[in-house]
Amino acid sequence: MHNDPKSSFWLRVTDTEIKVMLVALELAGFFFVMWAVHEANVWRVHHFPHAEATITRMWNEEVHPSKGAPYTVTLAEIIFVRTHLGKSYNCDETIEIGRPPVHVLVGDHLDIVPKSGTCYNPLITKDVLG
Repeated sequence: MHNDPKSSFWLRVTDTEIKVMLVALELAGFFFVMWAVHEANVWRVHHFPHAEATITRMWNEEVHPSKGAPYTVTLAEIIFVRTHLGKSYNCDETIEIGRPPVHVLVGDHLDIVPKSGTCYNPLITKDVLG
């Protein structure tokens, strides 16, 4: 059995053990960030005003990632009115609905949560993939 020399007299851990702890810490940090983003979106859905968006146009587009095989996504153009500080703003935005087949049609309404300062990146509150 191979014994790594001790890195620290006080900690009594080997270099290999330190590397394992660093990888575990990096993974924990990654999952914490992902959890925080999810919780921020959940908070946004529950505390920001909702709007009703109407799908005006839909189409499929092929995505070519830098790694991996190309795949197809369904994009939709939506229109909605967002309200911020008592003012209403007409918005039209192109969003990704998901991978085909999607179970929404042109003219369908989506419950969304727009950002308060912009029309960009509204959250769809329900799963539209079916």
